[in-house]
Amino acid sequence: MDYESFLQMIRSRRSVRSHKPDPVSDGVINQIIEAGKWAPSGNNTQPFEIVVVKDKALIEQMEDFVGQAYEPRMTQRFGAPAMLLVLGDPRFCDAYPKGFIREEILHSSLAAAIGNMLLASAVVGLGGSAWKTVPPSAAMRIKDLLGIPLFFVLKVLIPLGYPKGDVEPPPKRDIVVHENHYDLGKLKSEEEVREIIKKYSGVKDLNKLRAL
Repeated sequence: MDYESFLQMIRSRRSVRSHKPDPVSDGVINQIIEAGKWAPSGNNTQPFEIVVVKDKALIEQMEDFVGQAYEPRMTQRFGAPAMLLVLGDPRFCDAYPKGFIREEILHSSLAAAIGNMLLASAVVGLGGSAWKTVPPSAAMRIKDLLGIPLFFVLKVLIPLGYPKGDVEPPPKRDIVVHENHYDLGKLKSEEEVREIIKKYSGVKDLNKLRAL
């Protein structure tokens, strides 16, 4: 694959939040998980496991748990026929070098696997996927619901399904690049950062958001 084809593949991924009810086959799901397996991880520990949930009632209950962890409540229905739960096994932290915050290496490894799976979901025809970060209180309830041992880190929920309609590409901004040393002349002011958040994330009332 040349660079332009690679970049086009990345650009084609969308954060899909509304799905058709059409089922996603086990073969497609396994392709997505396989992509996660090949992500880089701390000392090649591959410290994650996946729970695939297809039961609609369970999916909606998990969405409720996540939504109820926010104030005000903000439950979102993705309508996805399948949901992936990405679990991190902290026992693998013993493999990471001393002198580091080992849990950070675990979370970085999970993030790399999640990124691969999101890209793979676009390649196999699902258009890509959003992810739903799981607050700690919701994670405890989801683990109890699905019988997941409590020591696992429940990072995110990934809804999988075929997109319902087109999803517009999100706006992107230029990445600030420094050479050899940090160029303080490029440092953004607090006001510039606030304006970027408003423009690119859709968050308009930052004070209200910080109060949540």
